[in-house]
Amino acid sequence: MKLTVNQILHTEGFEKFRVICGNRGLNREVSSVSVIDAPDIYNWLQGGEILLTSGYIFKDNTEYLLELIEKIAKNGAAALFIKLGRFIDDMPDEVRIKADELSFPIVYMPFSFSFVDVITPVLTKANSRQLEIIKKSEKIHCIFTNIAIRQEGIGKVLEYLSDLIGQEVAFVDNIKQRVFCSNDEMEINMENYMSKYPCFPITVTRKTYGYLVVNETKYKANEYDLIAIEHASTIIKLEIQREISNDEIERKYRDNLVLDIIYNNINNQDELRERGKLFGWSFEGHVRAMIADVDHFKKNREKNAGSPLWRKCRFRKKRQIVL
Repeated sequence: MKLTVNQILHTEGFEKFRVICGNRGLNREVSSVSVIDAPDIYNWLQGGEILLTSGYIFKDNTEYLLELIEKIAKNGAAALFIKLGRFIDDMPDEVRIKADELSFPIVYMPFSFSFVDVITPVLTKANSRQLEIIKKSEKIHCIFTNIAIRQEGIGKVLEYLSDLIGQEVAFVDNIKQRVFCSNDEMEINMENYMSKYPCFPITVTRKTYGYLVVNETKYKANEYDLIAIEHASTIIKLEIQREISNDEIERKYRDNLVLDIIYNNINNQDELRERGKLFGWSFEGHVRAMIADVDHFKKNREKNAGSPLWRKCRFRKKRQIVL
């Protein structure tokens, strides 16, 4: 789970801190903490910062404070912690309204607290969380890598991913028109799954081969889920690349066999039978092979690609096929 402003405020030592306005933004994610020491601090934000201030830079300048709140909220800051009672006695009403509109928390910071009193525990929690994420990611990576090394296949990847995210998942292969599921009872309709379920594309060399599908319409991935999905996607990509390589090798040997038959490069019947067994071919009875030159090759290939006859063809050149 992400580290939020609300979690920081419930940390030991923050009991005297209170939310002035922007309560709806207490779930904003916290990644670091910084002190406002320049009027244009918003230009240097990376997102997730709790910003600390004494209020001096916008003392007696409500317009600037309004502008600052809007810009730091827009640039991804998590919250503004401010000391009241020295330079600013209270938060102006227009600032409260603006913070509520932006769902941006402004938090009262007791005057007795130094900035270090806030910086140290916030950074400790943030760094601890990052370390936890790294360890979790490494563990997931090792398990998926072992699945790949043992060549246990896409089905095993999906089984483990399902256990990690607590949802049934599937891989829809749009190229070979097949579906792998984490559970044998799971069903995916290939016609409308993208509009119905959360989908994550599986792309190899800029070509989308299919999608990882989560079998839950209201599913929203958390940070750990996204890590698991990313690792699973990587292994599925490796499996696809291995299949592509194997298919190319098989196609090459299959085409060579057909050409050897055509050009009478087969030494005897035993050789023919043994080579044919590799592809499930039987040469018992009468077998014929044919080479045809095709006009308008590209147009005809796209038009007839799904026909049974065309699927049996092997392509030698751009305009020649072997059947």
